Amino acid sequence: MSQGIFIVIEGIDGTGKSTQVRLLAEWFAAQGREGIASREPTDGPWGKKLRDSAASGRLAPTEELEYFLKDRRQHVEELIAPALAAGKVVILDRYYFSTMAYQGARGFDPTEIRRLNEEFAPLPDLLLILDLEVSAAHQRIGARGDATNEFEQREALERCRQIFLSLKDEPFARVIPCNDSIAAVAALLQQAVRQAGLAPPISDILRLGGCAVGDELAGEEAERGGVIDRVGEDGQVAVEIRDLPVALFKSQLTGDGGAGGREQGQLDLRHARSLPPTAAAASESASLLFIRPAETP
Repeated sequence: MSQGIFIVIEGIDGTGKSTQVRLLAEWFAAQGREGIASREPTDGPWGKKLRDSAASGRLAPTEELEYFLKDRRQHVEELIAPALAAGKVVILDRYYFSTMAYQGARGFDPTEIRRLNEEFAPLPDLLLILDLEVSAAHQRIGARGDATNEFEQREALERCRQIFLSLKDEPFARVIPCNDSIAAVAALLQQAVRQAGLAPPISDILRLGGCAVGDELAGEEAERGGVIDRVGEDGQVAVEIRDLPVALFKSQLTGDGGAGGREQGQLDLRHARSLPPTAAAASESASLLFIRPAETP
């Protein structure tokens, strides 16, 4: 059984955590690893009280911290620990580092909050801190049509940001600038995962698709389509493309090259879309493109 992987994505409101959690889970799934995307506060009884308080008015500081601890303990016991034990990839939108930041901004000692949580909450294998200037974060919050709540007031967010950045020297932490496009930030997160040694090796990806390194896509302009000489049993195709960026695509396999077949077929990439955009499937030095054809209707 594969070892479980635990990744946490943190950052102040407006940094795009939820989107990046989803994209990273999709990236792992495309490589054959089941990813579970979750969030805190959860949708459990304690998490619901916390979420409701964001709109109705924050709880008293001590009560709020108590609810976070109870919600997280339940999350660890019911989802995080069992999923990791089963060899799955768990990707969280917020964890106890957010409690350190947001409750720390209310006057609690972040170090003490960390101690209380680490008595029962496992350390992540990788902490990805999405960093953005508070003014830009506020613009994003306004652009999505939301009004800032008490959790998102400018001065509080600045204190939260500084607490997040204070974790940058932790051996499992990486700070990711997120003032670029969603696709560019997704690529940075995937790069951080690879550098941390948490992405499946390219040999495992090829075995998953039933392909060999020698399987090639014919044609000089491969990005416009070409001939594939092998398709894996599950429809996944690995091809070698020299001097082109490595990426993941979802596309349509047409012609006689059905799943599991050895016949040649046309791979039309004119309408290809990245899964997620610009996601690299191998190390930066590799010259392999891993393609998952779209399902036929």
